[in-house]
Amino acid sequence: MNKKLSRTLLLSFIAILAGQLNISFYTSEFRISLAIVFILVVFFIMDSFYISLLMFLSGLGVYLTRVLVAYTQRNYGGNSWEVAFPELCFYTLFTLLIWIYSRWYYPQVKERPLAPFLPLVVIDYSSNVLELLLRFGRESFTLERQFGIFLIAFLRIFLIWLLVQLFVHYRSLLMRQEHEDRYKRLLIFISRLNEELVWLRKNTEMIENTMSTSYLLYDHLREQGFAKEYTEMALDISRDVHEIKKEYLLILRGLEVVLESENNMDDEGMYVLDMLSLLRDSVGRIADAGNTRMDVIVECEENFYTTKHYLLLSVFRNLMINSLEAAKKKSVQIVIKGERRGEYYWFKVSDNGNGISEEALPGIFLPGFSTKINYETGEVGRGLGLSLVSNMINKDFGGVIEVESSERGTTFEFTLKTSEV
Repeated sequence: MNKKLSRTLLLSFIAILAGQLNISFYTSEFRISLAIVFILVVFFIMDSFYISLLMFLSGLGVYLTRVLVAYTQRNYGGNSWEVAFPELCFYTLFTLLIWIYSRWYYPQVKERPLAPFLPLVVIDYSSNVLELLLRFGRESFTLERQFGIFLIAFLRIFLIWLLVQLFVHYRSLLMRQEHEDRYKRLLIFISRLNEELVWLRKNTEMIENTMSTSYLLYDHLREQGFAKEYTEMALDISRDVHEIKKEYLLILRGLEVVLESENNMDDEGMYVLDMLSLLRDSVGRIADAGNTRMDVIVECEENFYTTKHYLLLSVFRNLMINSLEAAKKKSVQIVIKGERRGEYYWFKVSDNGNGISEEALPGIFLPGFSTKINYETGEVGRGLGLSLVSNMINKDFGGVIEVESSERGTTFEFTLKTSEV
């Protein structure tokens, strides 16, 4: 059984259940149910089902349940089939008219605000006229009864329109929230990619120096008359490093092109409070995944705007992650304070974690230095986070960063030149 058919059968079952929610009108046999409301709401908000089959099965199911109810509860006996028959005729006509509507009318007007709903009033009204005619004959054409079934048709279609609009609005809110979440994740991803790019750029200098050193070694060995195999070895090292450098620069340039295209798409920056709010949510998810309770308190006097938001996101994110990883008793409080001091923005990021040992403190900003060791696996952190933070603050923002730590927690203080943000 294909998905479209199985979905139609499931919706038919739900519509039959909805048909049991009804109110009597004029007589106990003439009932207005929610089955039509459910079917038409589904028609407007869902795809991949057979509307005509849904209508037919729903009508047949509602008819059979009416017969059963009439036979068991109302004591009509063998007459129960005839009592419920006009309702079957209602669904039959409704199914035929909806098939015509969905085939030729709806595809032409579905993008217009009210056009899809107005003909449904006529369809509902016409189907009720047929049922009323079968039940009351000529007496069904009194002004009171005709006005009554027209009002029922109008109110039922209005309810359908209202439910569809609420669904569309709700779906729009969900999509907007989803887009916002994706954008936030994209910002964090790009900021982390920028971290790697900063590190790669820094390493190009090391590769260049290594290549130069190996070539100088080759010259020195040759001038000193060392064996040819040693001079050739030094020259080979220089050549290999040069090849590595070329491949390295290709990778670096590829990343730069990607980030440049992203920056061209989003030339705007961010306000610092928006960044910290984004990071509170992002790092908060990391804390939740580790069953750690994290409270972030932000006290910034000036909500300044920066076009280097990816870099500043990296700075704050690394400091917050360090605080989170230093959490004690599975809870941590991070306090971020900021104010303007002359030509600099001053920030202090403090936590109540375990602190950094006195022996480790002097080396925390050095590349490759790490105190993060997994004693189960032996894995050691890369030790690039705080080194990158220091490098960004110094070179990209013209500021400085300092750290103080004790058993009561760690505090990072850093400045950003206002002209560089």
